[in-house]
Amino acid sequence: MQRKPAERTRESLDQKILEYESFMDRLKVDLSHAYTQRTELQQKIDAYRDLKLNTEMLMKEDSSKPIRTLVNLGSDFFCQAEVPNTRWIYVDVGLGFHVQLTPAETAKHAEERMKAIEVLAAKQSDQIAAIKANIKLVGEGVRELMCLPQAPSGKQ
Repeated sequence: MQRKPAERTRESLDQKILEYESFMDRLKVDLSHAYTQRTELQQKIDAYRDLKLNTEMLMKEDSSKPIRTLVNLGSDFFCQAEVPNTRWIYVDVGLGFHVQLTPAETAKHAEERMKAIEVLAAKQSDQIAAIKANIKLVGEGVRELMCLPQAPSGKQ
């Protein structure tokens, strides 16, 4: 028994709608991952900003004078520590390597890393905008395939 052309068209239309909806689901997962990556980049920027500010405060102080501080041992468990000499700062540069730098070098390194990570964060924001645009485009395509009325233009 052969199907009527209208039935085949409706079935192919339903199949296309399902394909677009599954693609939109994938785009939403991609959007979630992009937001997570941008949040991680922003946390790194904040950490380098804190490092730079703390280093600048150290440069104003007498480096031969010991300082008292709180150290996070993990799981937000803090203990008091005394740093007898602040002429050198050990900075984690990645891959498990730590570099011994002066406070001035540390501030410069933090500034450079912040700028580099800000560029990556801007690219991530552009990617988020592109994914949002694709989601909106696919949503409009599904709406047209389903012959639904257009959403009010004031809601954007």
